[in-house]
Amino acid sequence: MVGVSELKKMSIPLPPLNEQLRIVNKVKNLNEICDELEKEIMQSKLDSKRLKKTFLQESFTTKEVVFN
Repeated sequence: MVGVSELKKMSIPLPPLNEQLRIVNKVKNLNEICDELEKEIMQSKLDSKRLKKTFLQESFTTKEVVFN
C-alpha cells in the first residue's frame, strides 16, 4: 500500500496544458454523443413497445366483415 508520504515523493507526468484542454474537450464531446445515443435508445424502446401494443391490439381485435 502506498502512503501519503510516498505519493508526495512521486512525480506524475502530465501532458502540456493545451493537450490537457484538448483531451477535456474531446471527453465532453464524447459525453454529449453518449447522452444523445441514450435518448435515442430510450425513444426506440418506447416506439417498439407502442408498435408491439398496436400490433397485438390489431391482431386480437375482431372486425366485422360484411358480405353483400
